[in-house]
Amino acid sequence: MRFNKGDEVKVVRSGKGCILWGCEKEELVGNDKPYVVERIDDNEPAVRLERGWFPSHCLELVEEEPETAEEVAVEEVPKPAFKVGDKVRVVRAEPEHDVWVDELDSYVGNGIQYSVEDVDEYDSTVRLERGWFPEGCLELVTEEAVEEAPKPEFKVGDKVRVTHKVLEWDGDRWVSCMDETIGREGTINRVNRDGDFHLTPFGKNYPAECLELVAEEVVEEVPKPEFKVGDKVRVVRADRGWRGWVPTLEKYVGNGKVYEIAEQGRDPNNFYIDSWYFPSECLDLVSDDELVTATEASPEPTPAPRKTLDDCSPEEWDAASRIARGLQDRSSWPIAPPKSSTPSSTPMSAYAIQEGGKHYKKLAIQPTEYAMANEMDACQFSIVKYVTRHEDKAGIEDLRKARHTLEILAQEKYGEAL
Repeated sequence: MRFNKGDEVKVVRSGKGCILWGCEKEELVGNDKPYVVERIDDNEPAVRLERGWFPSHCLELVEEEPETAEEVAVEEVPKPAFKVGDKVRVVRAEPEHDVWVDELDSYVGNGIQYSVEDVDEYDSTVRLERGWFPEGCLELVTEEAVEEAPKPEFKVGDKVRVTHKVLEWDGDRWVSCMDETIGREGTINRVNRDGDFHLTPFGKNYPAECLELVAEEVVEEVPKPEFKVGDKVRVVRADRGWRGWVPTLEKYVGNGKVYEIAEQGRDPNNFYIDSWYFPSECLDLVSDDELVTATEASPEPTPAPRKTLDDCSPEEWDAASRIARGLQDRSSWPIAPPKSSTPSSTPMSAYAIQEGGKHYKKLAIQPTEYAMANEMDACQFSIVKYVTRHEDKAGIEDLRKARHTLEILAQEKYGEAL
C-alpha cells in the first residue's frame, strides 16, 4: 500500500526479517495507536514514523470514523441567510421582537413576495419595502416559486373586492378613510402608471395585492314573446309595475276578447291595441286554430232583409218621396229610429266628451286621468296639463303658466325658489 506524508497509520503486523525491524518495535504491533507519516522512502519501500523507519507492509492506513446519528441530530440547522435583492414572504409573527409593531400583522401569511432592501446582522433584522422585519418571520422564495405565483391581472371594468389593508406601495399609501372599504366591492375605472387601480365608487387608488376579482353572475334572460302588427292577441295579465299602466287598462285583463295589434310602439316591447299601448308581458298570442274555433262557436248574425216600400211606415214613405223629388239626400235612407228617452245601461265615458276643443279628447291618456291615477296635487296636475296642451292651445303662454306653477310647487314643498 502506498502512503502519503501526513497520513495516520497503525502498526498491524511484525516486520521480522526486514533490516529495518528491531526488537523494540514488536511492542507497537497491534496497539491501535495511530502514528503520523513523516517521510517516505520509495526505494525500500519504507515509511518513517515518530518511532523510526517501518516497512510499508507492516502498516495500515487509519480511516476516519463516520459521524453517529446522535452527533448529527445535535447539530443546529443554520438559519437562512438573506441578502439584498432576495425575494421573501412573511410567514409568521414575532411580537416579542423589538422591531415588531401591530401594523405588520396584516403581512403575515398574505402570500405576497417582497424584496430585501437592507440587512442588519447585528440584531438579525431585514428591511423590506414595508419596514424592518425579524429574520425568523421570513421565508426565502425560490425562483421556481416566483414563477408559479404571478401577480393577478386586472383591467378597466373588472369588478373587484378589497381584501385587506396595505400600508404603502409604489407612489401611494393607505389612508384611514379606506378602512371602511375592506370587504366591499367596486369597479376598476382607471389603471394608473404605477400599476395600481382607481376604484369607483370609492374614488381611491388600490394596489393589486389587496384586490380579488369578483366573478360575475350569469343571469339567464327569459325570452320575451314576439309579436308583430296584425297578430291576434288577448290581454291575460296586468303589469302594474309598468310605467304606462293606468286603471283604465284593468278592464281588458282576462275579458276573453281577441284584439288585433295595430302598431308597435317606440319601445319594441309595447303594442297598440284598441286605442291603448300594452307591454308584451301582458299579451298572449291567439293561434289561427283558436280563431276558427271561436268563429264556428259564435257565427255572425244574418243581416235583416232590406225593406221594400210596401213595408215602410208613413214617415218612411214621406222620406222616400222627398228623396225622389231631390228635396232630401239619399244617405238619410232609411230614416234613423227616434232616440229613446230611456238612458242606456252602459253610460258613455266622461273622457270621451270635451267642452271647448278636442286637445284632451285626442290623447291616449288625458292629464286628468293620469293625475287622478297617480294621486297628484293641484300644482302637479296643472304642470302636466299645461305642458301637454301647449301645442294645441295657448303655445308659449301655456309653458309660462307651467313654469309659474312649478315655482309655486318649489316654494310650497321646499320653501325656496328654483
